[in-house]
Formats: sequence, structure tokens, C-alpha cells
Amino acid sequence: MKVWVNAIYITDYETDSNLLCTPANKCPLCHTSFDGTVLSAYLLPEDEITGKPILNVLHFCHCCEQCFLSVYSPSSVKDDEIYKLIQSAPYKQQHEEFSRYIKNLSPRFIKIYNQAADAEKYGLNEICGMGYRKALEFLVKDYCIHTNPDETDNIKTNSLSKCINKYIKDKNPTIKTLVQKSAWLGNDQTHYVIKHTDRDINDLKHFIEATVYYISMEMTAEDASSIELVQTQN
Repeated sequence: MKVWVNAIYITDYETDSNLLCTPANKCPLCHTSFDGTVLSAYLLPEDEITGKPILNVLHFCHCCEQCFLSVYSPSSVKDDEIYKLIQSAPYKQQHEEFSRYIKNLSPRFIKIYNQAADAEKYGLNEICGMGYRKALEFLVKDYCIHTNPDETDNIKTNSLSKCINKYIKDKNPTIKTLVQKSAWLGNDQTHYVIKHTDRDINDLKHFIEATVYYISMEMTAEDASSIELVQTQN
């Protein structure tokens, strides 16, 4: 969707211009679909850094009834260029929801994972991968403690790779494969040299999500198996 915006020049408030832009399609505050409602718009003819025009638009969201500011810029300095969204602010964090089994198993995993996701959303691409790697370690170690409660102290102090090899049994090959490969990709996010150049942070996140799914399913099965058959008398 593209809309025409009447923008006032910041350098000359008596001059305005109709500009075509591709507006934000989601509200950064409530994260619902957004119809591009414009309250006001101002154009900076030339940014000091990029040399391109900067379009500042004040939007109103009818869903949460709040205003937010979006910044747009053309891909070139042509007069007929469509202005494209750079970013919107303020941004309200939207956290990933996890099952009650994961919440009970590893609350620190959830906290760290969502902080890493926030870092990624803010464009902190050089550090968010390390956060996902740390979140993985908490999830895996808490899972190992759950399945091996007598080894709690050793699990806490051992490296992640040792915990995977020693405490995640071969009877759970899917979980073992997922956490092993997730750890490899996570290590790439913390080291100078990347070993798996054909993979990136999206693969790491995908593997962690799959790990969460399989651990949740296993704990759901444990919960179901704890239900005893109730005998009724005729």
C-alpha cells in the first residue's frame, strides 16, 4: 500500500509538497495492522549524513489510540522516488510466549531469549546472537537438571557441550541433534571465526524454537503419564 503525504518543509514552513510513501503496516506500540493514518508530516530536504531527504510522519493508530513517529527516506534523490520506511518509534516490546512447561522449567531462558529478541529488533545484530546462545545454555541445562536431578551441581558447572553429550540420552535423538547443532551455531555468534558460513542467526533461532517444541512435548507426555486410572464401582 502506498499513500500520498502532504509534508511541510522544515526549512520553510510556508512550503509543502505531496510525497508518495510506503507507510508502516504495523503499529510499533500494539503491533496490530496499521492503515497509515497521518496526522502531520515534515520534510528535511537533505540529511547531513546521507544527503537524502528525510520524511518525518506523525501517525495515529486507531486500535491502541496512540501516536507514533515514522521516518522515511527515498532510495535515491530523484523527485519521483517513493519514500520507504526506515523506522518507527516508540517501540513497545512484544515478547515471545512459551508454554507453561517451559515457563516452569526455565524462566531464565525465557527472560534471556526475549532480551536477545529485543536486541535484534533494535538492530543490534552483533550482540543478539550471543544472547540467543546464552538462552540456549539455560534451557538445555535446566532440561538436563530436570531429567537428572541428582547431577544438578555437575550440570551447573560443566560446559554446554559436556552436558549435551553426558546428560541428554540417546533415546531422545531429536532433542540431542537440535541442541547440539544449536550450540554449534550459537558458538559462531560468540567467536571471531565463523565455522558454519552457510548458516546464520535465523537458523539458530529456528533450531532453538524446535528444541523448545520437542522439550514441551516431552514434558506434556510426562504430565499425561502422571494421571492414574480412577476405578469406578458399579
